[in-house]
Amino acid sequence: MNTTSSFSLFKSFIKKYGLVITLCLPFLLRIVYYLTIRSNPYFANPLLLGAANHQFALDILNGSYQPYTIFRPPYYSIVLSWLYYIFGTSIRSVQILQWLTGALNGLLIYTIGNKLLDRKTAIMAVLIYSFYIPAVFFEGELTEQAFSSFFVLGALSLFSLALKTEQPRKRILFCIIASGIYGIAFILRPDLVLGIPLLMGALILSRKKLFTALLATIPVWICIGWIASHPGLFIPIEKNHVSVNAAINFYLGNNDKADGWNPVFYDYPYVLADHPEARRYHVTEITITGVLNALKEMNTKNLDEVSRFWKRKAVSFIVHNKLQFSRLVIKKCLLFFNGGYITNQKDIYVLRNESILLYFLFFNKIICFPLGLILAFAFLGFFSLRKSSRDILVLTVIPTANLLVSLIFFHSCRFQYAAIPFFILLGASGWYYLSDAVHKRKWRVVLFTIPLLFLANNNFFGTHTPRFHQEYFNIGTMYLNNHDYKNALHYFELSLKHDPDYMPAIINMLEYYTVTNKPYDGIAFFSKHLETHRNWATGYAITKLYHFTGNNAQAQAMCRQLMKMYPDHPENYLLLFSILNAQGQYEQAQSILKEGIAKYPDATTLKINLASLYFIHNKMDSAVEVLYGILKSTQHYPDAYALLVNALVALNRNAEARPVLENGLTAHPDDDTLLVTGIMFYTTSGKTQTAISLLENFMQKDHANPALLRQCAVYCDLLGKKNYGKALTEKADLLEQTERQHQK
Repeated sequence: MNTTSSFSLFKSFIKKYGLVITLCLPFLLRIVYYLTIRSNPYFANPLLLGAANHQFALDILNGSYQPYTIFRPPYYSIVLSWLYYIFGTSIRSVQILQWLTGALNGLLIYTIGNKLLDRKTAIMAVLIYSFYIPAVFFEGELTEQAFSSFFVLGALSLFSLALKTEQPRKRILFCIIASGIYGIAFILRPDLVLGIPLLMGALILSRKKLFTALLATIPVWICIGWIASHPGLFIPIEKNHVSVNAAINFYLGNNDKADGWNPVFYDYPYVLADHPEARRYHVTEITITGVLNALKEMNTKNLDEVSRFWKRKAVSFIVHNKLQFSRLVIKKCLLFFNGGYITNQKDIYVLRNESILLYFLFFNKIICFPLGLILAFAFLGFFSLRKSSRDILVLTVIPTANLLVSLIFFHSCRFQYAAIPFFILLGASGWYYLSDAVHKRKWRVVLFTIPLLFLANNNFFGTHTPRFHQEYFNIGTMYLNNHDYKNALHYFELSLKHDPDYMPAIINMLEYYTVTNKPYDGIAFFSKHLETHRNWATGYAITKLYHFTGNNAQAQAMCRQLMKMYPDHPENYLLLFSILNAQGQYEQAQSILKEGIAKYPDATTLKINLASLYFIHNKMDSAVEVLYGILKSTQHYPDAYALLVNALVALNRNAEARPVLENGLTAHPDDDTLLVTGIMFYTTSGKTQTAISLLENFMQKDHANPALLRQCAVYCDLLGKKNYGKALTEKADLLEQTERQHQK
């Protein structure tokens, strides 16, 4: 009796509060996620596109680089700059806002499901979404996909209300507001434009009465299109080259070596994201690589030609390789409906090692959980509803639009992201359809599910392998930069566990043993590592640690042996130069640098060290000659600008030094060494206001070099900014104290 009574009470409680509890689950997951990752710098530092958006937002906020030349739609960065203005330049505040909108998506999913399907399916969809951890990860990234999806779901919620209302005025009002909200999503993420005609068509096919209401939305769409094409309304725009980024992605997804999912320039040299032009134009390494290589191949400086260049190459491939292109399209389709790629995209698989909860919410062991199941059941849901309801068309609009984007460009989780809530809604319907089929012993449905599961989970194209070594290295590097050396070492060891020959992890472990003043521990570790994994990086690390201990005789012998065994590493010459220089063998050190430069004429670091050697030994004319040669071929090295300015000042050629400094500050406005060089130059030249302006810029930044802070503090006193000088000196003292504590 008591058991029956308790069960009845529980059933009554669930019936009364079950929906509220279900809608709270997405909030709970995000709270748990935040508590799990809050101390891990990997999830607090934007990477790639997120880093570009963040930097652009800061520049908009500070007025840097105006007017802008844009290669990507700028509206998400504009919104970020507004948020930074309100909440301060805290990445965490934006993450919290996007986690909040992500949690509210649960309510929007329920609204859509309840109106277009049924209440039971809607609740199941919210339950599935509540534990869909990839969504939470992407909400923590500073990219437009997660934020714009909130507006997509908001728009579809209102359109679903318009479908079900019988009052014409309400129908028109819902459609107008929904169009405006979808327009916000489109402005943030322009590839959603493909969903607009599909959505209008699906709504009209579902309810012909909506035709009049949708006609009333035409002015809204015109206004939205005008705003989207005129970002100059919000920020000063010099040139708009947004089509360039689209053309580059079009080529990356459609060329003779494209695999459908990996955007790689196989036939062109890569340009890294820290290139000055990438910083100036707020683009990723993919975009800057496409721009610079196109300009070089066409032998032009006209950016208007870049878009046409990549479009021609992609169209040429499509026209002349129809069979290969057809296979590529099929491959992209299979990838789009496969749950495995997301375990590699952004490498969120490393989350599993951060908490037990996350470990069970995301994995790919036979089943690519959860997306592999969601996609398979979504097919079942579509199959079960295709004849019974025309409203199913509305649920397929965004997935169809996202699929078209993937076919035009390449498969990526960011192109698939907006479709996931609709796959979840269809998946919930599919789950009930399968359950009902099993209950009624309709084995045809069960048999039909098996190939769907196979297609949604099979690793056809090798996309399911996370790059553990690379991501653990990234985490370790972030801890190293934050002076958390214990965690840094832990993640570097994890990186080498997954790839014992991974050179970046070995090199950063070398830095760990150096900054913590544990060279002998490092020599012991790397010597043992070398017994089983003979590679250049390990030998280099041992050699450098011997040099660090002052055992330069042993270091020189090992370095010369390295040069014989691994002759294709210019770093060997730099290390041998450092060893010889420490031994006072300046002529030999200079000779080694020249030998390395002759063998590697593009090794700019060797040239900068040669110029530094000339500078130290007061051979200023030789230093100036080398540095001018460097800057003629590349503007990528701020140290070259700073050293050249100092050399010219030493030669009393201040008039010549000034344009060099100005060019350097234009190319590298955030470089600490150049800022201090500029403060020094303008202070001694009597340009006090310019020096103070640079000092104000320097004071706004976070610095980690105590020597540089002390150098700048001297000029603060000369400029009458003693409070700044005191603050910089205290910061330098604190950094040195913290460093000593970490070394202990």
